[in-house]
Amino acid sequence: MLRRMAAVRAPDAESRWVPRDRFDWLTMLGIVAIAFVARSLPVLRGAGLDGYLGYDDGVYFSSAVALVHGFLPYRDFLLLHPPGLTLLLSPFAALSAVTDESTGFAVARLAFMVLGALNAVLVSLAAGQYGRRAGLFAGVLYAMWSSATRVERTTLLLVPETTLLLAAVLVLFWSRPLTTRRAVVGGMALGLSMAIQVWQLLPLVIVVSAVAWSSRHAIGGWRRPALGVLAGALGAAAAVCLPFLVVAPEAFARFVLLDQLARPDLGIPTLTRLHDLEGFRAGSTHVRATVASVVIGLAAIGAAATAYLAWRLPSARLWCVLLAVEVAYLLTGPVFFSHYSAWIAPAGAVVLGTAASLIVGAADRRPFLGYAARLACLAVVVGMAAVTIPKREGRPLMIAALDHDIRAARCVAADAPVLLLETKALIRDLHAGCQVILDPTGTSYDVDRGRLLPGSVGRARRAAHEYQRAMLEYYLQADAALLRANSADGLTASTMAAISQHLSVVVQRGSVTVRLTAHAAGG
Repeated sequence: MLRRMAAVRAPDAESRWVPRDRFDWLTMLGIVAIAFVARSLPVLRGAGLDGYLGYDDGVYFSSAVALVHGFLPYRDFLLLHPPGLTLLLSPFAALSAVTDESTGFAVARLAFMVLGALNAVLVSLAAGQYGRRAGLFAGVLYAMWSSATRVERTTLLLVPETTLLLAAVLVLFWSRPLTTRRAVVGGMALGLSMAIQVWQLLPLVIVVSAVAWSSRHAIGGWRRPALGVLAGALGAAAAVCLPFLVVAPEAFARFVLLDQLARPDLGIPTLTRLHDLEGFRAGSTHVRATVASVVIGLAAIGAAATAYLAWRLPSARLWCVLLAVEVAYLLTGPVFFSHYSAWIAPAGAVVLGTAASLIVGAADRRPFLGYAARLACLAVVVGMAAVTIPKREGRPLMIAALDHDIRAARCVAADAPVLLLETKALIRDLHAGCQVILDPTGTSYDVDRGRLLPGSVGRARRAAHEYQRAMLEYYLQADAALLRANSADGLTASTMAAISQHLSVVVQRGSVTVRLTAHAAGG
């Protein structure tokens, strides 16, 4: 038994799958097509490229627009993450100079859908180290898994983070021995990922440990490759972050580190977190009792598949450990949002796809079991397609009407920056010298750091006095406000009363409430 197990300890040139012939390349193109359709079609059938797809994507793209117009994050406006995504989005934001910010945003969303399709190919290549079937299973799984598709439809942090992590692992573990140059290049990819979001430090530690372990018997030992990865990571992260740290050291440290570490526990139950990690949306903080058994059953299957793969294929243990650590972090950490499920999607797809390929391979020894295993895999694929592709994502915006409503306003405020982008009001605000807050609700994490109550973010913000004062100041300086009135805004009745008194004219445009001063409405 031990001798047979030794045969699958590490991928070799014969077992590894990479596209070599026409059929393989058509397979890759098929995965790309499936992934792009799964990401784009629900948006195009729903809100469209100029619709409302959530809060965070507008924050990140508006920060890039502000940057290309001369405003620096941390020094001039709040940004609760490192500047990597802001820099990545800057070329798309620069389109606003020749078109407008709405057009640049739409192009960026399309580009991130393409990047998501590329991620599916990288997952396929990563799992392809364990055979052709593993690469195909993992790639198709990632292409349609809603944990990935719901994020890779717009400009969110996890999209390029996934690309960089997968690229780093492929560079570092594609062949042996690991040269210093490849170690540095792989480390640079991981460092750029950390320059997008701080929690990418966790995958860095796991990958460096895996590099050290796999190089322990190499000529020269493990130190040089492991230190090469660390040097590349630290150098790349410093190259991105250091200029902004030098310009605004106190604000950078406060926003990126202190404000994040001080965020209160949201009180999301473990069962709800599992529900979202598996690719479903609970719709509330509590999972119904009728669904609980399914959630627990799927979690048990995932845990068993991870343990089985780690036992059968030691060379895949990096992905098993990465998946287990990420899941444990998301189940126990104080802050959890449903879109965090995309963090585990690449490791999850590699682990589940490779484990499924081993099970199908073992079942092939008995024809009936082989057919049954293949039918089960096909049923999973069809089920995922039926769940993911027909969805309608987001809410359409009545952009022409909103443009008309705010045409006479000098300064426009919004509780979601995407509204400023789509109505082309952001650049107007920047040039007019208006107070610009690109992450209104995120302001609470800074001005009330350490004082926010645990539990519901809306309730915590209603009790946050500095946040209420900051929002009141923001809206009172404006001639118009665009409000989606999300419960997470957490504006108190007294704050809303003061805003209503200043912006007394109200127009409803679908899901958006427009508030105007009498002068702006009369214009």
